[in-house]
Amino acid sequence: MEVRPVHSNDELTRFVECQRSIYETDSPRWTLMGEDDYQVFYGKAAGVAAQGFLVTGAGRVLSRGAAILNRQHLKKFRDDVGFFGFFDTCKDPRVIKLLLGAIENQLRVWGCSVARGPVSPTMNKYPGLLIEGHEKWQSPFTSWTPTYIAEIVESAGYKRCKDLLAFEVTNHQQMPHLFTRTAENLKRLDISIRSLSFRRFDEEIREVWKLYEEQFRDNWGEIPIPEEEFVTIIHQLRWLVPRSFVQLAQSERNIVGFIVAMPDVTRLNSIPRRLASANQLLREFGRVLRSSRVRVPLLTVHRDYRNRGIDAALVASVWHECLRRGVECAELSWILEDNRNMLGHIRRTGAIQTKKWRLYEKSL
Repeated sequence: MEVRPVHSNDELTRFVECQRSIYETDSPRWTLMGEDDYQVFYGKAAGVAAQGFLVTGAGRVLSRGAAILNRQHLKKFRDDVGFFGFFDTCKDPRVIKLLLGAIENQLRVWGCSVARGPVSPTMNKYPGLLIEGHEKWQSPFTSWTPTYIAEIVESAGYKRCKDLLAFEVTNHQQMPHLFTRTAENLKRLDISIRSLSFRRFDEEIREVWKLYEEQFRDNWGEIPIPEEEFVTIIHQLRWLVPRSFVQLAQSERNIVGFIVAMPDVTRLNSIPRRLASANQLLREFGRVLRSSRVRVPLLTVHRDYRNRGIDAALVASVWHECLRRGVECAELSWILEDNRNMLGHIRRTGAIQTKKWRLYEKSL
């Protein structure tokens, strides 16, 4: 076995396409990423650098991973933390420890004193190793990892850093009367719940980003997505996320809260965009729009309007729209294990905890 850094375009192509060969004998499932998830290796992720590694043996790729330097994280937290991610490996402990050793050495070269992960490449995409909920579906931008990876990472000296939780609501559950009553009571606060306006799309998206950036900037480990990147992502998802799946809480002057439900777009990751025909893409887009499953990745309310039932009203409103479109299951994720306020609100919806991801950390 040998571990080598990824430098050439051919090596990078191999890095991107090797997941199936890595897992073919050890796991029927893995985290299926799309082509857009690898932009960091092409220098297209602002403030983030990555060095990929491949472990090879017996004529095939046995594992892959990357050392990640997030300059925005270092500037904000000043904690000398580097990250590992894009982490896929066979069951052999020797392979995993060889890969982690190469990643740790690269982080030391960059001046990092702590390795944390996995994230791919930031907390906004694929954070953590899946600890509970392997029987569930892989929701958009979340990871699905075999159980053996966490076991071997722990044996390599990594300790639990933070757990991220997922909750699930199904169409067999009804929102408690509390939520319907809360939505009605918003009228007294001059707050209305409405769908995103396509007519004022760009203006409203930028207002939503401002609220997102203000409310998420103090979250643990969170680096809010830059405004232009946020707008670009929303534009890309515009034709895949129904307008009614973005619900806004509107005061007399401003948007004070929002929630987003995302259809199951993971099926698109299996299509090589450069090889797909227009008809094939259109068929898959149609299936996404008819998806019976959604993920709710974003829910926030301005801090001046919290504890007034607005978050409950947003959940009830978007779930009503999901049911109208035939959705059978909604996953609410990720929620930090110590975000007691949000956990309390979610549990009052009748949602059931279904998954747990774990971030690991090791002193270098």
